[in-house]
Amino acid sequence: MTIPFKKTFLFVSLAALSLAFAGCRTIPALPLPLGGQGPDWDSAQADFDDLIVTFADSHCYNCHGARRQQAGINLEALTHASTMETHEDTWEKVAHVLENRQMPPSDRRQPDPDFANEVIDWIDGALEDVAAARKPDPGRVTARRLNRSEYTNTVRDLLGVNTDVTADFPPDDSGY
Repeated sequence: MTIPFKKTFLFVSLAALSLAFAGCRTIPALPLPLGGQGPDWDSAQADFDDLIVTFADSHCYNCHGARRQQAGINLEALTHASTMETHEDTWEKVAHVLENRQMPPSDRRQPDPDFANEVIDWIDGALEDVAAARKPDPGRVTARRLNRSEYTNTVRDLLGVNTDVTADFPPDDSGY
């Protein structure tokens, strides 16, 4: 039985195209830790008050409070542990400047280094919990065209025709 080449080519092209797009789907997101729950901010509030609010009250609110907001940062408005999640960028900056001893400024009263390190560790740990609870975004999976041998194998597998229909195709790309 002979099938005209143009009809075969059209059918095979549609079949290959449908196979190529059938494999294009997004990768399912990984499950959240602890059965899909993020950090429990209400139970972390006591530690947040003892460490972060106490430290900020002593060393930060004069310049980064409700009255003065140097660099546009108002730490007095961030009084709940859940702000680690909602204002992640701000808390990353806070941890960074504390760790590099850029804040408080050298002309201000300096915190006890152990207390400052405890604050930095708590902020870093909370930010790690936030990152661990976030659903990853795998991005989009893009479609790619079949190369000559894949196309020939697809035609053979779908139609049982052992013919090289790729002779008139443009050359395959090599490398990236």
